[in-house]
Amino acid sequence: MFNRIIGYGDTYMPLVALIIFLIIKKKIRPEEKSFIYFLVTNTVLLFVINIIPFFGYHNLFLYPFYYLFDLIFVTYYVTKHLLKLFNPLFYIITAGYFLFWLTDIFVWEGINSFISNAAALEKIIIFFLCMYYIITLAKTDDILKFQKLPGFWIASGFLISAAMGIFAVVAYKYYIQYNLTESGNNVWMFDSIGTVLKFTLIITGFLCYKRNPRLPYQSPTLL
Repeated sequence: MFNRIIGYGDTYMPLVALIIFLIIKKKIRPEEKSFIYFLVTNTVLLFVINIIPFFGYHNLFLYPFYYLFDLIFVTYYVTKHLLKLFNPLFYIITAGYFLFWLTDIFVWEGINSFISNAAALEKIIIFFLCMYYIITLAKTDDILKFQKLPGFWIASGFLISAAMGIFAVVAYKYYIQYNLTESGNNVWMFDSIGTVLKFTLIITGFLCYKRNPRLPYQSPTLL
């Protein structure tokens, strides 16, 4: 039962976050308004990914598009709204990743297999971007009120999910390489747990606006 609840966390947690977002939408500042696209896309795409195997269809061809969208959105949010480094860092990261993504699909692994290289790189990029933001925030006085900063909770969610996802992808690829499918599926639970934690912390970030309706948006001063 526990494995099922956690395993399908990427199906119901985006929907829970979307509902909470819509409830407090008027209190959310423009910096997080774009999360409506992130949450709707995650809710629909991850639901489809999880449901189509029950009808006998392969779902691996959808994962590349999920990882590409996730990388683009998170990079946009962190560089533009948290780090204030939108141009040209966003374009450099997304263009570089897109070329790697295409190469992984058409040269290395193929769209009909799990694109572990692109998945791992996506999570590594997100991990270091969010880590850099938190380290930068720690150098400012804003860290003293981190519990009131939506960006801190949201970045923390992406960071933890990416860290657990990196481990899951590497371990999964190792087990599948040696035909240890059951072990690979078991270790993938770390990615599922990371997804649940990610959306839990995103929700926590949104709720900062409910507790502090006049909360000013804070961005760290880059040093």
